[in-house]
Amino acid sequence: MENSLSRLLVGLSVQISRSDGRVHSATVKSVDKSTVMVEWHERNMCRGKGIDLSELCILNPEVLDPINSITSSTPDPPTRVPEKKYEGRLRSSRIPAPASSSTTAVTRTEESGRHGVHVFC
Repeated sequence: MENSLSRLLVGLSVQISRSDGRVHSATVKSVDKSTVMVEWHERNMCRGKGIDLSELCILNPEVLDPINSITSSTPDPPTRVPEKKYEGRLRSSRIPAPASSSTTAVTRTEESGRHGVHVFC
């Protein structure tokens, strides 16, 4: 819901009320739960403040209907990830396991006088 609300409001020009009672336009920069961050330019400076979403709706009734449709709609159910069922054993590498009737390689040094030559059986 928060993501949908953010997509709806960010970049929108809205009316805000200042602490001294002035009402002027500002641009919505972000939405965080029920707080809306807005910015405006004043005396060549960029100013900003956070206002409550309910206050924004009071001053900008035109955004109330889309906000209500987002907040009242049931959220999409999370997509279910199918369980992975493995048949057989898991392998962590492509190196084959040793054969069940393992024959060990035997190294012999030939007796014929040539040392260092290996014969595998």
